[in-house]
Amino acid sequence: MDLLTQLNAGDMVAQEAKYHRNCLLNLYNRARKIKEMAGKGTDDEHAIAGLAFAELVVFIEEAHMDDETSPVFKLADLAQLYTSRMEQLGVKHEGRVHTTRLKQRLLAHFPNMCAQHQGRDVLLAFNEDIGDALAKACELDRDLDAVHMARAAQIVRRHIIGDAKSFNGFPAGCQQDSVPPMLLALVTMILEGPSIKHQSESTTQAALSIAQLLKFNSVMHRRSTTGSTPRPVRHATTQETPVPTYIGMMLHAHTRKRELVDRLAHMGISISYDRVLSLSTQLGNSACRLYHREQVVCPPKMRGRVFTTAAVDNIDHNLSSTTAKQSFHGTAISLTFMQHPAVPGPALTAASSSSEGQTKEAPKQLTVCRNTIQMSHPSAASRTPPCRLPA
Repeated sequence: MDLLTQLNAGDMVAQEAKYHRNCLLNLYNRARKIKEMAGKGTDDEHAIAGLAFAELVVFIEEAHMDDETSPVFKLADLAQLYTSRMEQLGVKHEGRVHTTRLKQRLLAHFPNMCAQHQGRDVLLAFNEDIGDALAKACELDRDLDAVHMARAAQIVRRHIIGDAKSFNGFPAGCQQDSVPPMLLALVTMILEGPSIKHQSESTTQAALSIAQLLKFNSVMHRRSTTGSTPRPVRHATTQETPVPTYIGMMLHAHTRKRELVDRLAHMGISISYDRVLSLSTQLGNSACRLYHREQVVCPPKMRGRVFTTAAVDNIDHNLSSTTAKQSFHGTAISLTFMQHPAVPGPALTAASSSSEGQTKEAPKQLTVCRNTIQMSHPSAASRTPPCRLPA
């Protein structure tokens, strides 16, 4: 301590200070003792560090001996385990463990281990486990893809179930309006690809049809199956789209075959035969309601300024037939429109022709009601007084 006090007093050369031989010898002896004590502490730290490294080696060997796993070690995690164990043994590091030296020590101890760089991380794996590790990584990728598909299905189903619209005819743009944009975008990306270079302003008819069939066959909860035969799907009217409705009504109009319509309905392409009859009844009632309001039986889509041909003929029921049960006599009037697409005209209702030659505006569309009872025509349409042509 006296030596430190004198050294702090100033420049020893300027003070003409001199060492005594005995004092210098004592100073050397004290310095040697201090160095020996520091070396003894360093040896203890090296021994503890070697013990922690041995335990880390045992940990890696046990993981490598497990046949069910193909271990891949991250160097940062191994360095953290090494540091934690040394602190438990009483050795504290002021800074971080030198990971490069730790890696070199591990690679020297395990000759069949290799190091791979992934960004800023260093991965350590045994050569014989690399193939299994890559295979498991591919399995994880497939699982991740399945999770992404499940989440996409949840998002699209939320838009499908929440977009409840009842059938209201076939107006312009009914196909686009009947499906949610999220579902239509997903189908378009599946058919044409998700790249922005392949997108266009117009949507293909194939994408519209597939999106409508997906919404038509979507259910909130799947019905439980009884035995080996699956139970038929009951479609909600709020999930009906124009494509399956059009297919069912078109097949019924052309073939009148219940079996064909029901078969396509079972395949999820068309509405059922009973639903076709229900819609036909509702459309007929809507037309009859228009006839009652106008007191004229005439096609609702009759157009003006178009050449029209009328054909009048008798309707007779032959009593001499073997299947005849009662007599019937009536008159039928058929109207044929010879309309050219380039000459559109204003729509006329049943009462559009008046005595003064004026026209009235027709309603925009027939309203589909929920009544399933067939209405009748106005009584004035079936009670036409006889007429006689002039001679």
